Amino acid sequence: MDLIKNNVSLGVGNSKWQWVLDNSQGYSSRLVSTKIDDIIIEKSGHLQGTMKNNYLPQKIGIFVWRALRGRIPVREELDKRGIDLDSLLCPMCNDFIESVDHVLISCKAATDVWKAIYNWWGSSPPNFDSLQKLFSGSGRGILS
Repeated sequence: MDLIKNNVSLGVGNSKWQWVLDNSQGYSSRLVSTKIDDIIIEKSGHLQGTMKNNYLPQKIGIFVWRALRGRIPVREELDKRGIDLDSLLCPMCNDFIESVDHVLISCKAATDVWKAIYNWWGSSPPNFDSLQKLFSGSGRGILS
């Protein structure tokens, strides 16, 4: 709200809104999205390398940011929020609770995808058991 309040003005004597977030004086949802991302990153600087990475599309950075904060609607997270489900087991393997780490890292389906990606890159996949370790930037994480 502060972003909008501080960057929109009503000119004196006219009824035209003016966007003052950049020099063009025009509104763009991409510009607002970028500014909101900058604010989020500023407040949680430890994820700066994840959300703002020149090698990853912005949507991927936002997905990683959400995944690292438990904001992906996997069964474990839905259950924490009081949503009644028939089962918490992963529907792909039916062996483990469907958590973000399981779905994106340790499920057989996920490991097959990671292997294919790293094979395409001509490398071997890192051996991580959590997103925190994978995206930490330390060791052989994906962003290292």
